[in-house]
Amino acid sequence: NFLFRNCRFHDSPGRGLVLGNNITFENCTFGPLNNSALQFQSCYSYNAWCEGIGCTNVVVRNCRFENVLGKSQGVPIFTALRLPWKGDQPLPHLKIAHPEFARTMAEYEAKGVPVTPSGDAIGRILIEGCTFVNPRGPLWRIMNGHGFWFCDNKVVWDDLADARSPHA
Repeated sequence: NFLFRNCRFHDSPGRGLVLGNNITFENCTFGPLNNSALQFQSCYSYNAWCEGIGCTNVVVRNCRFENVLGKSQGVPIFTALRLPWKGDQPLPHLKIAHPEFARTMAEYEAKGVPVTPSGDAIGRILIEGCTFVNPRGPLWRIMNGHGFWFCDNKVVWDDLADARSPHA
């Protein structure tokens, strides 16, 4: 459970990767940024790599996104669950350290059952009452997941803010 209230995230070359559940961003300002302000996602590749175990129950309320360029995904807010693609196989030289998980994976593999995360791993995200200043394209890119709400938000075009941005 995380609460970010009245925070300012700015001038960072990185992305705002959010991996977790029960998170609230309230009255925060994002920008100027060269990357996506918020990325709600989870990614994994069998036994080789994992980035988070999901992102659910998120509220982004009354926040301001100023001159967020979103270069990596092209948007201020990005949401996705990266599933293994066809041909993405476990790497035999990388052993799973957790014995119970390794045993379960071996059982699934012996049965020929593919292991993929639940579609419920990403979802229940509300973006409400936010202001987007000088967006460069779509405001929120949703690749997959469930339960998304985008309510009572507004877009503001401010040429002066663009001129003041060090990233313009």
